[in-house]
Formats: sequence, C-alpha cells, structure tokens
Amino acid sequence: MRTFFISRFLWMLIGVSLLTLGACRKDKPINEFPDPGSILSPDIIIENGVLKKWPNYDVPVSGSITIPDYVTSIADGVFSNYKDLKHVKFPAGLKSIGARAFQGCSALNNVVLPEQLQSIEEKAFMNCTRMTNISFGTKITSMAASVFENCTALQQITLSSSIKTMGERTFWGCKALSKVTLPAQMTTLPKSTFSYCSQLADVTLPPHLQTIEGAAFWQCSNLKQIELPTTLQSIGSASFDGCSSLMSITFPASLQQLGESIFHGCDHLDNLTCLAPNPPTFTQNATDPLSYYRQLTVPSGSKGRYEVAQGWKRCKPIVEIQ
Repeated sequence: MRTFFISRFLWMLIGVSLLTLGACRKDKPINEFPDPGSILSPDIIIENGVLKKWPNYDVPVSGSITIPDYVTSIADGVFSNYKDLKHVKFPAGLKSIGARAFQGCSALNNVVLPEQLQSIEEKAFMNCTRMTNISFGTKITSMAASVFENCTALQQITLSSSIKTMGERTFWGCKALSKVTLPAQMTTLPKSTFSYCSQLADVTLPPHLQTIEGAAFWQCSNLKQIELPTTLQSIGSASFDGCSSLMSITFPASLQQLGESIFHGCDHLDNLTCLAPNPPTFTQNATDPLSYYRQLTVPSGSKGRYEVAQGWKRCKPIVEIQ
C-alpha cells in the first residue's frame, strides 16, 4: 500500500512539473523550429546592434546563416574568408556593412541586401567568386572602393537609383559582367570602376555624369559602343585603354579636358566625333593624349582650330559635320 501511494505522489509531481513548464513556454510552441543557422552560440558577439564576431565554426554544414533581427551593423571582417558560407539572410533593419565583411567568401552566391541598408564599406564582397547577382534596397547612398572587386561570376547588376557615390575599382576584374546600369544621381565615375571587365558590352551612364576618371573602362575588350551624357566635362587618362572592340564614340559639346592615352589599344576605333566647338585641352605633360590617328569629325566651322590644337592635329582626316 505504501508503495502505491508513493508512486501516485511521484506521478502527481511529474504532472505538476509538466503543467508548469507548459505555462512558462506558452509563447514558444513545441512545434516552432528556428531557421537554419539562427541559433546563436556563446562565441557570437553582438554589442549595441553591431555584429562583431561570428566564428567560422558557427557556420552550419548547410552554409546558411540568419543574422538576428536586432543587428543594425556588421563590423569589419566578420566573415572574411569563410569558404563554406553560401547564403546569408540579412536582418531587415541592417544599415551598414563593414570593410572586408564578406571578402573571400568564395562559396557565397546570390545576395539580397535589405531595404534599409545605407552603406557598404571597402572590399566588403571582394573575391566572392561564385556570386552571380546581387540586389539592392532603395536606401543605399554610398559604396566604398573595391566592394565587388574580382567577383568573377557576377553577370548583370542594376544599382539602386539612391546611390550617389562609389569608390574606385568597384567592379574591377568582374570578368562575367555584361550589363550594368549606373545610378542616375552619380556625377563621377571613379578610377578603374570597370577595369578588366572583359565581357562588358552594355553600359548605361548617369544622365548628369560630369567626370570619368582614369582607366574607368580599362581592358573592356567587348565594349563596342557607349553613349556619353551631354553633361560630361572631363575624361581621365587611359579611360578606354584596351577597348579593342570599340568602333565609334562621340564626345559631347560639354567636354573640356582629357587625360593621356585615352584610346590606346582601341584597334577598331575608326571614327571619333567631338561636338565641342573649341578643342578640349589635355592634362599637363601629355605626350600622346588620344592615341588615335584616324578620322575626327568636328562641328561646322571648327576644323581650323582642331588642325592646330595639340593632340588633335594628329587625327587624319579632320572633317566637319555638314
């Protein structure tokens, strides 16, 4: 009899314990499972909304992680060279991605950046060699240097119209990139933006662009044509160096200054048109400014000025627009 009462008492205790546990967990149903990679280990460090550390051994076998919703910033180099990282679910409130944050993540593929993201620091996605495309939100305003440098699988990209500035070498070495539309608010195309983008064939430049800096399209060997905006004022040295498929180009009337060796290696460029009534000047000490010696078409009444202008007079023949 004593054994019977003890057994009943123990079962009552177990029942009460289960009821208490259920009450404490009523906001967390048993069948609620976390997203893959969302369970945080003690070694992951997040301070004041800034993700500062996520050890490589805390990337699951699937290669997918979910960054917590309360993270607003990813610090420099957090995921740098994590070779097994394939997919990242970013928090909706993320505002900035630090320098080299995902540099060398060679397995990282398609990236969807959150709507609230405002800035990406230098080399953030450099050497992400399997990333084929990336999409932006509408709040991003700036990207620092080399953000997508050497992302060799990146094919097409439409940058958010909210972007106002980009750093140098943004798409340097993106060999598969074939088409790009640049943000309308940009006024300067930085140095080496598209250097060694050998498949680039379709570029839409911003309508109010004023400056193309040096080597912007260096070795873009598949680029056959490009329309320069009517607001363009200066073109830096070697901007189209190695664009061996370029066949013709028109400089707008607004153009004032050019660098050196603008068309070096442009073997198929047969016709250059410059709509400026007065020949644009070249940077100081330029020895072979255009590296172009074939037909030059100029506005009516300006042929005489081009025939005596340094750098322009080497073009043969010089003809006026009729």
